[in-house]
Amino acid sequence: MEPTPNHPDATSDPLAPAASPSRGTPVLSARGLVKRYPSADGELEVLSGLDLDVWAGEMVAVVGESGTGKSTLLHLLGALDRPTFGTVHFRGEDVFGKGDEALAQFRNRSLGFVFQFHHLLPEFNALENVEMPALIAGRDFDQARERAQSLLRGLGLGERMDHRPSQLSGGEQQRVNIARGFAYPYPALLLDEPTAGLDPVNRATVLKMIAEA
Repeated sequence: MEPTPNHPDATSDPLAPAASPSRGTPVLSARGLVKRYPSADGELEVLSGLDLDVWAGEMVAVVGESGTGKSTLLHLLGALDRPTFGTVHFRGEDVFGKGDEALAQFRNRSLGFVFQFHHLLPEFNALENVEMPALIAGRDFDQARERAQSLLRGLGLGERMDHRPSQLSGGEQQRVNIARGFAYPYPALLLDEPTAGLDPVNRATVLKMIAEA
């Protein structure tokens, strides 16, 4: 399709990241990200004009003290929140230029999340929590279930698949959260402190999963 006013190509956006001759277009990029929250003293600026490019096959770690905006950045990159100013592009396309339905589909099919605070669905068991995003994305039920079972077994939860979150320890909930993030072949993964609260054995397993993703 030729670019038209209603169907512009990604390069028509002046804020879109420039392609590298050797690496192509970044999978995920941000330009001029600013995020402010209201506070008793006016506005609290958590992010101040941040630029970021993440390329295919690249692993990027964001480090910093608590409260410096690491989770905020991941929420903006994953379209879970909107920036005060700035843009986020995924494979050259403006993420926040999408309508609500397209944005929800983007989150479901393009990005795997491992949340800092689990966010497991309390009415579903561990297996159902893990397979749910893949089913919503359109994966065949048997494929989604087989993948979810394999992930949970690999994380030492083979005997806990039918337990609901309230019946799991904090570390077990974190492992379910991690398995859910890997349940679908997402082009990109956003992981918020994925090994926090894990014992050394499971921490090593998760780090291996990340390295092989």
